[in-house]
Amino acid sequence: EIGLFSRRIFMFLFRISHNQGNKKNIVLITTRRGGGTFLSELIKSNDESMRIYHHIFSWYQNDFYTKFFFKVKKNNQEIFPNSNNLNFFNKVNSGRLIAFTDCNFFNVNFVRKSNRAIYKITEAKGLFDWFINNPELITLFQVRHPIPTSLSILNNGWENTINSYLINKRFVNRFLNADKYDYCKNIINGKDSLSIFVLNWVLENLIPLKSKFLDNILLISYEDFILNPKKYIFLLEKSLSIKFNMDTDCFSRQPSSTKQYSKKSTNEAIKNNDINFLIGDWKKYIDNSYEKKLMSILEKFEIDIYEYSNLSINPKYLPN
Repeated sequence: EIGLFSRRIFMFLFRISHNQGNKKNIVLITTRRGGGTFLSELIKSNDESMRIYHHIFSWYQNDFYTKFFFKVKKNNQEIFPNSNNLNFFNKVNSGRLIAFTDCNFFNVNFVRKSNRAIYKITEAKGLFDWFINNPELITLFQVRHPIPTSLSILNNGWENTINSYLINKRFVNRFLNADKYDYCKNIINGKDSLSIFVLNWVLENLIPLKSKFLDNILLISYEDFILNPKKYIFLLEKSLSIKFNMDTDCFSRQPSSTKQYSKKSTNEAIKNNDINFLIGDWKKYIDNSYEKKLMSILEKFEIDIYEYSNLSINPKYLPN
């Protein structure tokens, strides 16, 4: 493993390392443009020795050697656990492999020596049950309403990942029975880009939302966090064995390190704590009939975590 050896030399010369401490590493399962960066940075803010791993299964975020080792492809989605993705994750989690993308000295979140990690998982929601049942990890699940999430992805010109799901026979047999497969094909062959990305949100989140272990972990909605930040600060401290020793209200008013992907008006709303804007601004662009059409995609797959006419999460999914 010449590539791995040269990587270790690089880490040694620049004194970049991970030596696992007593506290378990954290897996944050989220969706692109769903608020995961803010949440991961909030969690890290209490611990200078915590390393954030962004999108470790992503083609866009990994260096050449990692792509070669993992054989990751563009718009990759890890839909079910296999020896390849599990071995890759375990190698990163052990500290034996630190992606060069996490060694950027100029990144605001750069950490030279880490003893705890938080993984922001957006391309491997299919490993949901495995993460939850891994005794070395603490798993969180974070969601945001599919319409504003999809609008933000579209605004950035990013691609969808639907094809990864439709070509996976195991996923199709398990989740796209009856007429659901044809339903998906009709949407992606249509001209409504927003419907395509709402469907993408559904397919990416089907495995977590249908998991029998969903009730076993802390589920955090973007909207409810904004409405009830103190509640979630308490739940995070309790779940992760951490203590926030800074002004969390002040931190919440700071745009995340991915603010360049948000509109100027959104970043201003964050700074001003404009809750109505942050939760409901998308309604300016979506009338009721169009919203109903988009939310019918969730209904088709028996997903009720978000419902038509409600800006926030279904109360039955709120943590106690």
